[in-house]
Order: sequence, then C-alpha cells, then structure tokens
Amino acid sequence: MGGEFIPKLDEGDIAYQVLLKPGSSLEEIISTSTKAEKLLLKKYPQVKHVVSRIGVAEIPTDPMPMDIADVFVILKPEREWNSDVLKEELVESMKKDLSVFVGVNYEFTQPIENRFNELLTGVREDVAIKIYGDDLDTLAKKANEIEMLIANIQGVGDMKAEATKGLPQMTIHYDRKRIAQYGLNIEDLNRTISTAFSGESAGIVFEKERRFDIVVRFEEGYRSSINDIKNLFVALPNGTQIPLREVAEIDYKAGPMQISREGTNRRIYVGINVRGRDVESLIKEIQSVLEQKLDLPSGYYIRYGGAFENLQKAKERLLVVVPVALALIFVLLFFALKSFSQSLMIYMSIPLSAIGGVFALWLRDMPFSISAGIGFIVLFGVAVLNGLVLISSFNELKQEGVEDIKDRIIRGTRERIRPIFLTASTDILGFLPMAISSSAGAEVQRPLATVVIGGLLTSSLLTLIVLPVLYKMLENRKSLSVKGVSKSFTVLVLFIGASVYIPNKGYAQSDTINTVDDAVTIALSNNKQLKSGEIEISKQQMMKKSSFDLGKTDVGFQYGQYNSAENDFAFSMSQNFKFPSHYSHRANHAQESIKGTELKWESNANQLKRQVKETWFQLQFLMAKKELLLEQDSVYQNFLRATTIRYETEASTLLEKTVAEAKVMELSVQLNEIDADIKIQLDKLSLYLNTTLSSIPNKMERLYLNTDSSSLANNPSLRYMHQQIVILENEKKVNKSNALPEFNLGYFNQSLIGIQTINGVDQYVDGSTRFSGITAGISIPLWAKPDIAKVKATELEIQTQELQTEYFDDMLQHQMQQALQEYQKLNQSLGYYEGIGLNQPNLLISNAEKSFENGAIDYVAYVKNIEQAISIKIQHLERLNQFNQNIIYIESLTGN
Repeated sequence: MGGEFIPKLDEGDIAYQVLLKPGSSLEEIISTSTKAEKLLLKKYPQVKHVVSRIGVAEIPTDPMPMDIADVFVILKPEREWNSDVLKEELVESMKKDLSVFVGVNYEFTQPIENRFNELLTGVREDVAIKIYGDDLDTLAKKANEIEMLIANIQGVGDMKAEATKGLPQMTIHYDRKRIAQYGLNIEDLNRTISTAFSGESAGIVFEKERRFDIVVRFEEGYRSSINDIKNLFVALPNGTQIPLREVAEIDYKAGPMQISREGTNRRIYVGINVRGRDVESLIKEIQSVLEQKLDLPSGYYIRYGGAFENLQKAKERLLVVVPVALALIFVLLFFALKSFSQSLMIYMSIPLSAIGGVFALWLRDMPFSISAGIGFIVLFGVAVLNGLVLISSFNELKQEGVEDIKDRIIRGTRERIRPIFLTASTDILGFLPMAISSSAGAEVQRPLATVVIGGLLTSSLLTLIVLPVLYKMLENRKSLSVKGVSKSFTVLVLFIGASVYIPNKGYAQSDTINTVDDAVTIALSNNKQLKSGEIEISKQQMMKKSSFDLGKTDVGFQYGQYNSAENDFAFSMSQNFKFPSHYSHRANHAQESIKGTELKWESNANQLKRQVKETWFQLQFLMAKKELLLEQDSVYQNFLRATTIRYETEASTLLEKTVAEAKVMELSVQLNEIDADIKIQLDKLSLYLNTTLSSIPNKMERLYLNTDSSSLANNPSLRYMHQQIVILENEKKVNKSNALPEFNLGYFNQSLIGIQTINGVDQYVDGSTRFSGITAGISIPLWAKPDIAKVKATELEIQTQELQTEYFDDMLQHQMQQALQEYQKLNQSLGYYEGIGLNQPNLLISNAEKSFENGAIDYVAYVKNIEQAISIKIQHLERLNQFNQNIIYIESLTGN
C-alpha cells in the first residue's frame, strides 16, 4: 500500500521556482520570470494572477540568491474553469510550455506546502536525498549521478540537485617568481588591492564630540570591472610603478556557490517533488536502484530526509502510542468484566476491525498515513465497545438464572443487536461525509474516516457471529472432550493477541555505525553490565515493599481440665509490633537504597560512555594512520622498483637497493601491527556495544570542550559516594529503633465449664458459654548492648565513608586541574598544526615532486622528503587523538 506522512493538501493555487545558472544577474532573472508570467496569463484562462518574488526582503526571514525566483500562480475557483482539465494536468501543461526558455529549470509545488517543507526539513521539496562527504566536487558528481539514475522512476516529479559550484569569481593568482624579481611581497600587494577596492582607514577627523575614520579607496568608476584590478598600479621599491597584471594572473573562475553542512559533515542534496505516488514506496525503489548502481567512495554515505524522514519518525511514535492505547483499552475491559478470558475474547475484535480498515484503504487506493493511523486508534475503541455491550448482556442473563448457554446467547444477541447496529451505523454515517468530502482539507480527513467505516463493517460481523461462538467455547469448557483444550484455547488467544499488538521493534544489528553518539546510544541500550544494573534497581524496588513487616501472628489453642473435671476449650491470638518509628526508618532506608542503586547505574553508564568514546576515537586514529602509511608504502614500492632497475643496469650500488628493501619490509611490519591494533579496538568496541562491528567511519573528528571544573558535583561516582553516607545514616536510625520497646496485643476466648458466680448468683455453665478478653504488653530491651554496638559500628562506618568521599572529591579536583592543563598544552600544539604545521607537509611533497621532476634531487632525497611529510601528518593525528582523549576524560569527570 505504501505510506506517506500526511496526504498532500490541494491548496487551490500553484507555486514554482525559476532556477537560472548560478551568478545570473538580477536583470536576467526579472526578464525571464516576467516572460513566464505573461505566457501563463495569456495561455491559461484558469490563472487569475501571477506574482514573482526575487532575492531577500529587508527582514531576511527567507533569503534566496538572485538567480532564483519564487512565482505564485493564483488560480480561479475550479467552478469558474471552462474546461475539464485537472490540476495535475494543468501543472504538466505549464511545465511543457515553460520549457521553451532555454537554460531555465522549474520546480512546481504549492505555496504553503513549499514553506512547510522548508520549515520542517530544511528543504523545499517533498523528499531530499542527502549525500554526506568531504570533497565538494565528488559530492556534486554523485548528486548528478543520482539524478540520472532516478530520473525515470515513476513518481519522481520535479528534481533538482543543490547548487554548490559555478559562481563566477574574480581570482588573482600571483606569479611568485616575477614578484621576487621586482622585490615585492604578497602582503603589500594584498594591502594595496584591499585599500583600492574595499578601503582602508588613513586617519581620523573630529566634529565636536563625534569621531569619524577617513577611508581611502578608488572612486566607484575605477572599481567596477576586472580590468580595474588588472590596471591597478603597485609601487616598486625603487619608486616606479607597474600594473598588477605584470605580476599576477587575473581572471574569472567558477568557485563554490555555497557549502552546506549538517552534523559537522559537508552535505549536498537532490530534492524531489513526488507526484502520482506515495512517498514510502518511491523511497524504497530509489534505495534499491542506488544500492545496485551508485558507487560511493569510502567515507561518503546517503540519508533520506523530507516527508519520508517525518513518516519514519511518526511511525516510531505510533509504535509507542498504539500499544499504550491498546493496553489502556484492555485494562478498562478487565475492570468492566472482572474476567481475563472474556477481556481477551472481546479484544479479538481489534484485529478483525483492523483488517476492515486496511481493506478499505486498499479499496480506495489510499496509502498509509498518520491520519489513517489515528483512525485505527479511534476504530479500536469503538470496536471494543460493541463487543463489551454483547458480553455484558450474556453476563447479566447468567446472573438472572439463565443457565442454558445457547438460550443465553440467542436472547442476549436478540436484545443487543439493535444497540450494536445503532452504534456502528451512527459512527459510519457520522464519518461518511468526511470520507467522501472534496472540500479544502478533505485530503487529511478521508483516510481517517475510511479506516473507521471499513473497520466497523468487519468488526460488526465479529461481534454478532464470532463472539457468541468464542463465548460458548469458554463457558462450556468443562464439557469439552479433549482434556485441557480450554487452557490451550486461552493460550492461543493470548498468542494471537500478542503477535498482533506487540510491536516488533528490537535492535537491528548493523555492520557500520556512523557517529560516536550512535555508538554510545547502542551501548547504553545493549550493554549487559548496564542491564544487570537495571535488574538490581528492580530488585531494590521490590525490597522496598518488604520494609513494612509486622511479623508472624501467634495463634494458640488449649483443651483439657484446667477449671474443673470437665474438658474446657480455649484459643488465643497475639501480634507483636515494633516501635512506630521503626517502620518509617525502614521505608526511608529502602527508598535511599533504591536511589543509591540508580546512582551506581549512572556511574557505570558514565564509565561505559567514556570507554566507548575512547575506543571509537582510538580506532579512528588507527584507521587514519593506516591510510597515511599506505600512502607512504606506495612511495617506497616505487622507490624499490627504481633502485632495482638502477642496480640491474649497474647505475647504483647494492646498498641503495638493500635500503629500499628494508624500508618496504619495515613499513609492511608497521601495517601488519596497525591492522592487529584495529582488530583489537573493533573487538573491544563490539564488546561494549554487545553487537558485531566490521568498521566505523575513518575520518578523524575533533571534539570541542563545553564544560568547566565547577560541574564536578555532577560526577556520578561522587554522587554515589554521597548517597552511601545517606544510606548509612538511615541504617543507623533503623538500628537505633531496634533498641526501642516493642508492643504486644492479643485476644483470647475460652470456656469454663462448672459452677460460676455470675452477678452474685451461682450458676452452672456449660461449653456453649464463652469467656473472652484482650491482652496487651510491652517488651523492654533491658539488655540493649548489642543494638548499641550496631549503632556505634554504623557511626564508624559513616565516618569512614565521609573520609573516603572527601578524598575522592579532592582527587577529582586534582584530576580536573591536571586534565585542564593538559588540554591547554594539547590545544596549543594542535593549533600549531592546524594553523601552520599542516602546510609544511604539502609544501614538502609539492617541492619534492617538482624538484624530482626537474632532476634537482635524486630518488633517495625525494623519498626522504615524502617520509618527513608523512611523519608530520602522523604527528598531527597523534596530537588530535590525544586532544580528543583528553576531552573525553574531562567529560567523564563532569558526568557529561
């Protein structure tokens, strides 16, 4: 059937975007959009107005470049159209007519839908295929490949890849040799260009209390074209001047138009407007095509956004909401019937009503949507109500004395058939206008009403046919010939109900996890140590129920001659009670123990998060280092081949060849070692996550510190130690209450056969006359030394725990200070590499390659330069890894 987030509303109007090449002028976009407006107004009588909007308003709530125009086509009401053309046909016809403008692309949608898509998902199209990676050219190339692969898939309407390049830019490329010949430097040239075209402060002028900068720059007529840059004169050290074109190449070049990022990664997207098909089935087909035909480089991946992403999130919420609603319905049923088996029996009306709802959607060719999902929730409540009406009637007849099951079913059904049909028909007729409506907003109402109507039709059949059969089987279970069949039937009903209602949502093990946050989430969900901690919390919660314990009640009996020659009979009951404060102290102790167990779980979770993050970034470091070693290995292999040829042609010595072989073998050993280290770290990470991993993204990420030392109070281990003191304080109160007096209440009842004086008169009393009374007592702890010793021992334990907590707090403070000092050191070191240090390897490699090509250095010197460049890059990776590990350590100290 497919699925979509919400059905597409018909707003009555059309909106489309005019997309020109990046860098197009304002005059060109105005001219093109005006021609399009006139064409639509002239050819289509259905059009009332056409309005275009270009660029950014004074309040930039919706910024756009000058090469894009939003065009709003306001249509007349459909009743005023003089043709039978549908709106979809009208849009296709407009697209065909507008295609006469060469070099212009169009995206058709609706005004409100266009804005809502952008607000909800960041893109204006219905679906966005997002590609993440590092290189802009690769991203653009893969976006174009995706466009070609999915262009002919049914349901793909307008399609556009996000423009990331093609913006014309004036670029200045300095000729460093010429600059050196003239005695100039880059900094002076840059300052001259900036002063001429942007302006630079040359002094200050005062007007009373106000102060103004004097800015020097060219007049507007001399800074309007690229020739003005080329003809800009720069001063030489000898006092003469030359134009800038003598020392630089100045030209127009295509540069990046925009660089989009999401989740710290560069991103480009292919936007699609869906027409004539549901979103879910379209995305599944697109996924199938791209998985088979699209080859993405390592480190590049795809995610799907837009309406499909909203649909997936909504389905996840429904997987929680629907079971909760069903559970509440079952609880209310059980309260009404006081019978588990009858509640399950009525509950069986839900799957058959769901069958009717699904069939009705299929019959009307409607995909599943969130409004249909809400309709199912409404349907389940109404379907159960009809079953409850019928079973309640059977139970009332049974209480009135109707023992024959068949007679009870016939009479009950005859009495309740009218209310059941009345309830169903009322709901069906009430939802019928919504189901067939074609007014504004009816697209959302129709799926909900369709589900309710179709489900009520099938659930009525269940209520009047199947429920009586199930009722007779349950009521007549003792007469069934097969022993235990009734229990089997109940178990079968339970199994069917569970299979229908329990959402099949477990952890889907994946070979690859994209981010460290995903890894932490999976670890917190799957780790066995944390699961055992959750069981311990449940155990402590159960133990709390035992905090109020009255103890056993003493019951005694006596029979024999203790008043006369006759045998008398007596019985007694007594109950011991602790001092009242004892019970409250035990309850508080149990509550604090639960809190202590929860804090212990948080401490273990904090430790697990640290272990996962440390392993994740260590693994990324090893994988990035391996890439650099592989790059170095390729150089060494070429070096070995060159020295082998030189040795065979007697152009070099055996020593040079031996050195090359040693380099290759040494690097091979390093690669084997790093492969083993990667395997170890992957196994460790798999253990923490309780799943199987084959790889993770190999791009080294940089973490950023977002905390301070004042948040050490949130350290879970420190909070757990403080809680241990609270638990011991409550334990001390419990021990003290054990030394308090205890109370005893009792009751006795006995016979006294013989002559008894009652009201001053001697009377003979037999065994039927009973004598009773109550007893009360108090137990005073005359020997309270053991309890006092326990209290003192607990006080000593509290002192010990307080000292340990203070020591742990001091240790945390010192660890935080050391970690912050280490952070400052590593941050400065990393800043050097990111600012200057990483330029050196590139210069070494570039100069070595040029020098080697020109014959200025031999292969040995070339290899040494490459080796030095790779070594600098590895040092940067090591500093970055140490920096990340330091931040992870600080976050674990603060409990983040």
